[in-house]
Amino acid sequence: MDAVARIAPRPLLVIHGAADTTVRPGHAQRLVDAAGEPKEFWLLPGVGHVGAYFADRTAYVDRVAGFFGRALEA
Repeated sequence: MDAVARIAPRPLLVIHGAADTTVRPGHAQRLVDAAGEPKEFWLLPGVGHVGAYFADRTAYVDRVAGFFGRALEA
């Protein structure tokens, strides 16, 4: 929690599955809440631990590429 609060203004993207039983979604939400801006949080319904890419590869690639595009244009 302390580390994520200190990385701003570096951009942060957190991707988490809402059905993750290994790391609860609430943990990811607390990290996002503690982070400064800019930050993005993508919570995927019905997706388990490290399953975002496999749930929708096109959406995953678009989201990650978009994040890096925005982060690196500054």
